[in-house]
Amino acid sequence: MRIHKAGTRPLFITALLMLVLSAAIVFAALNFEFPQALALLIFPVAFQIWAFTFFRYPDRSGFEHEPGKLYSAADGKVVLIEKLPATENEAERIQVSVFMSIYNVHLNYVPIDGKIIHSTHIPGKHLMAIKPKASMLNEQIETQIKTEAGQIITIRQIAGAAAKRVLSFVKAGQEVKAGDELGFIRFGSRVDHIFPADAKIMTSVGEKVIASSSVIAVISEPSE
Repeated sequence: MRIHKAGTRPLFITALLMLVLSAAIVFAALNFEFPQALALLIFPVAFQIWAFTFFRYPDRSGFEHEPGKLYSAADGKVVLIEKLPATENEAERIQVSVFMSIYNVHLNYVPIDGKIIHSTHIPGKHLMAIKPKASMLNEQIETQIKTEAGQIITIRQIAGAAAKRVLSFVKAGQEVKAGDELGFIRFGSRVDHIFPADAKIMTSVGEKVIASSSVIAVISEPSE
């Protein structure tokens, strides 16, 4: 199992903590003549195994990406599909939110070919990521991608109650392809896909999706 570089420091810290906890359990078992306490060693061992699986680095290189299709940026479950009303600066749009549990892969991927307009870190709270308010109030990174056809796709990597850091691997001006690494969110979190309202939605609430593989929508070509 490959481990993503985003997990190097957290895994080192958790390994040290679990080692100290294991040593304390062994010390207590031997010095207080309570050998049954050794059974507690299963907890630090299980936690460290889970930590390694959380930062696993799956091979997604085999997927074929078709132009005009918006792929899921995250592994998880679709928890929200809604229309966003038009504002002074933006036309009506659609938002599709994918919730990642602590058991999902938390590496996020670029969902469509294009050019990064901006990638901005926005500090905030750490509400449960599954709640609608998380899109506006939680710590997040908002990345906008301009497709070759001129559509603007917004991806929000949103921290959850347990997440303390959102990482971005892209920068403004960068040309990207669907399937490139977008960023990483440490622990439970959510990713919002926001795109033009004339797109054809290809998913539904409750569906489990795979990053870089599952199609969220077919983006309509802009009218002449």
